[in-house]
Amino acid sequence: MSEDPLAGFHFGFECDGLEGISFREVSGLSTDINVVETQTMDKGTRKYTKQPGSYKWDDITIKRPLDDNLSLAKWAEMVMTGDIEGARKTGSIVLYDYKNTPVARWNFVRAWPKKYSGAQLSAKGNEVATEEIVIVHEGLDRVS
Repeated sequence: MSEDPLAGFHFGFECDGLEGISFREVSGLSTDINVVETQTMDKGTRKYTKQPGSYKWDDITIKRPLDDNLSLAKWAEMVMTGDIEGARKTGSIVLYDYKNTPVARWNFVRAWPKKYSGAQLSAKGNEVATEEIVIVHEGLDRVS
């Protein structure tokens, strides 16, 4: 066990063909397991049990500062033009410690973008323009 808690701000995104992209936020690294409840009678006593049922993975949402890199927009365009098999990618979200050593990794498979959002623009603020992509996938595993 590490003596220091892991910081959630030092992470990377690795995905087939999408190198060199920096991200500022990742969410959706989770699995949702349905609960199946059963009721039985044993000698006049009602008993309830709960068992795991089917499960699903949440969509992964990634936000990044907007720049001249069009990789995410082009990835979403592949889906919109019907190249879904070409758009499917395997990748990882990697968390690093203070020494820049990988300490946690979530691998996902057969991912493709279901939503792409360009920047929210406002003359009232001074926030950095960001783009967002939501990807669906067919498996998420924490491997380290």
